[in-house]
Amino acid sequence: MASPEPCKPHVLLIPYPTQGHVNPFLKLATALHARSFHVTFVHTEYNHVRLLRSRGPSAVAGADGLRFESIPDGLAPPSSVLDQLDATQDI
Repeated sequence: MASPEPCKPHVLLIPYPTQGHVNPFLKLATALHARSFHVTFVHTEYNHVRLLRSRGPSAVAGADGLRFESIPDGLAPPSSVLDQLDATQDI
């Protein structure tokens, strides 16, 4: 009889929506994932577009146990943000 697999802890990471906070949280997410945590990384649609632009689609590809989710932020839709990607948000 096989022993049951132990339950992995799950961490939900929600960085303050500015670029200076997103990058350290990404490092934290990958470090926790490497230590067998399930990680859900939640960020804004605006920052999602910026992340894809700067790091490419593989930045949010995730792996088993590492998920990326984006939520609405009240800013212009991501398609129109492309014209002003380097604009500063008024948090």
